[in-house]
Amino acid sequence: MEKKKLTQWQIMKCKCAFEESKEALLHTVQQTNGDWLITDKIAQVHQILMENNIVGKQVLEDGFATEFGDTDEYDWIYKTKFQTPGMGEHHFLRCEGLDTVCDVFLNETHLGTSESMWLPFEKEITDLLIKDGDRENELIFYFHSHIKMLHYYEEIMPEAYKGHVPPAAMLLKSDEYGSDFAVNKGYRNIGIFGTVALVSFDKVKMEYTDINIKLGQPFQVYDKAYVGVTFEGKAFEDGRVRLQLHVREKAGDDVYSCLEEHEVTKGDFSITTSFEIKNPKLWWPRNYGSQPMYQLNVDVCMNGWKQDTISKNFGVREIRKTGNMKFECNGRHIRIFGANIAPIYGPSNVFHEESAFDLIEKASIAGMSGVRIWGPSKPYPESFYDKFDELGILVWQDFPTGGSEMPCDEKYLSLIVGQAEAMLKRLKHHPSIYMWCGGNENIYMNECIDDTSNIGYDILTHHFKELSERLDPYRIYHASCPYEGIYTNDPDFGDSHGSRALRRYCPGEPYGAFYSENIRVYPPQYKSMKRLLGEDNMWEDGYLDIKRKGRLRAMPDSWAKALVNYGEEKLGPVQDYYYADNPKDLVYKFTAAASQDIYSMFARARRGNPHHKSVENPFCQGYMIWKLNDPWPNFYTGLIDHYGECSMPYYAVKKAVAPVWIDLEVDDRIYLWGVNDTSGHFVGKVVLTAFKIDENKILKQIEVPVAILSDSARVVMNLDEFGPIQWVTGIHAALIDENGNTVFTTNAFVTRENMLPFPEAKVSLTADGDELTVRTDSFARCVELSAGEDGEEFGWMFEDNYFDLFPFEEKRVRILKRGRGSCVCAKAQYGKVTDRIQLK
Repeated sequence: MEKKKLTQWQIMKCKCAFEESKEALLHTVQQTNGDWLITDKIAQVHQILMENNIVGKQVLEDGFATEFGDTDEYDWIYKTKFQTPGMGEHHFLRCEGLDTVCDVFLNETHLGTSESMWLPFEKEITDLLIKDGDRENELIFYFHSHIKMLHYYEEIMPEAYKGHVPPAAMLLKSDEYGSDFAVNKGYRNIGIFGTVALVSFDKVKMEYTDINIKLGQPFQVYDKAYVGVTFEGKAFEDGRVRLQLHVREKAGDDVYSCLEEHEVTKGDFSITTSFEIKNPKLWWPRNYGSQPMYQLNVDVCMNGWKQDTISKNFGVREIRKTGNMKFECNGRHIRIFGANIAPIYGPSNVFHEESAFDLIEKASIAGMSGVRIWGPSKPYPESFYDKFDELGILVWQDFPTGGSEMPCDEKYLSLIVGQAEAMLKRLKHHPSIYMWCGGNENIYMNECIDDTSNIGYDILTHHFKELSERLDPYRIYHASCPYEGIYTNDPDFGDSHGSRALRRYCPGEPYGAFYSENIRVYPPQYKSMKRLLGEDNMWEDGYLDIKRKGRLRAMPDSWAKALVNYGEEKLGPVQDYYYADNPKDLVYKFTAAASQDIYSMFARARRGNPHHKSVENPFCQGYMIWKLNDPWPNFYTGLIDHYGECSMPYYAVKKAVAPVWIDLEVDDRIYLWGVNDTSGHFVGKVVLTAFKIDENKILKQIEVPVAILSDSARVVMNLDEFGPIQWVTGIHAALIDENGNTVFTTNAFVTRENMLPFPEAKVSLTADGDELTVRTDSFARCVELSAGEDGEEFGWMFEDNYFDLFPFEEKRVRILKRGRGSCVCAKAQYGKVTDRIQLK
């Protein structure tokens, strides 16, 4: 096999109605005059406009796309020329990413129309190539305007769809999500976003390699793994196909080798083989074990000539659903805590490796054991999922549908199921993917608007289910997100998205079975808000931070440009915080309130039950906050904003998902919980301290030996021994292991924040390389670590941030990422003194 990528492109805008014949369309292309723009890489239209200085790159900073004018109204032509390949007898055009409705022409012949950005477009072009070596082939992609296509779909859709199936559901394109406000100003991704290549073959074309793994499990010993491999291909002549298989541990020994020979006839063929791995090294989710991987390498020969090499990584593990959103991996009960991933890098659908890998690394640093990849997101490459495999982060993968009823005529049934099949076949060998899901909020949204129709839902409940069971029988399929229960969003059964999304009370919400989403709205760090909005828009004249009758927006109207969905229904308990009279304090109030609520939600999930059911096994099996990242160009509930900066809620989640964890629950009593979501038992002690904030003194301190068993969540004790506790008291708990190392600390108050008289704490900093030591002279509420100003404050990441600090403790915090500059600062929210140090 020979592969040549096409990277030299010319583009030009054009206008043409979609219903024209392909001959007329080609004629329009040939008659189009104007200046062609040039690019030497795979890029989408708006990127190319910026690269050619047609519009300024400032749009990537501020999100305003007015310079693009009526870009969305135009169709766009991509054109390139290439020599006929000299290698191979059979030639194919393979396109891995066309966004979205695109007619493809080669040498004035219409190859076909690509109608889904999730489906690769591939055609044999052998007979269409120019044989004259002095002439070049001409390849044209004609991308139809998304706006034009939406109008067209609205006109042609069946009568039964109207009012139920939105035209956007017929445009099989990702939802950029974050760029909604920019769409009306001329920015909606269009064009080539994946590799375009000429692929040449001689005698055989290998098309798909399928790996199925079944663990032998008498008494859950798992001493054997049965691996079945199916090779699907196309032979261009009769002959003998020889497959040389070689399997090894990716970082270790060879485990299997064999030679398979099969007679095939011209046309499609399928070869199945199987082998056994004795005493396999099992792949585990993080916190439960290591992540060993195996590699399958196959040399393919036909009639004595080498044709291709296949390489695939896989992991040996078994994940089963054993109850109400209850999961086991390799016979061990697991729980899953993390976040949802929204589309990464909004300015383009071209895979933005830097943003994607930074995001995964930060999910890992936060200690997340799982993520959900949102349905109408982007197609991500193999390397994206390889990272989750390496880190042991479990992936709930939605198929690319979401939010509405779906077209289900013969054409769309084929396209939508085809999208799911392509995704499933491409990704199923990744051990990190534990569940396929039909899509995001399809059924739920209909239920919320009391629409009793269900157009296209049998795709979710039947067609996708049959597809998954047939092609991936050892992996779980879940029909939609959320799904199951007396009603679709029922916290007691299946997964739930909570009550905030559409302001509907959900019985049993505090201790639901599994939260695949839940939401709180908040701004990002002050520096990020200022960078996007500009300092003049950080405060609105006449704004009062109070709840007034008739005001739906709690935040200043001037924030509307940057912050989606900033009404009151999705906020944290802002009423528990002091009124703010400046933008910095207002950002603190909203982010601290959201952090408090998010931590409480995760805490209930980690405990799994109310304290009076502590002796029972945890009911809640997982929690994933909406969402991990903010797509460009706005801010909306992202733990990590689109500049890559980690918000206060990010650190609240990081604290909440620590695998061995203690918590102080203030209810009718103060309860100390111990939770252990790992494979090993914990033995150590807890040191409990009552500290009077206004007098800056310890009232009482006790030590309690503690053992927290693996896979358990229990009340360790109550704090009745402390007796009545004044409101101005903070309770501190430190979990210490047998070697004297502090594993985890937490604290709690017995009243709300705006009832506490916080002192003006003086925080001090020292540094030893990349390790900071933070101390305080009195209780310091919400210590923020930051870097210098003047453009140097971005790009830094600290091991912990926005933490409370008592004067009897010192906090050691590693600098995980350095930005520009060398100045690091520390300040408590209610302290006036900021300590600054220069790092070496």
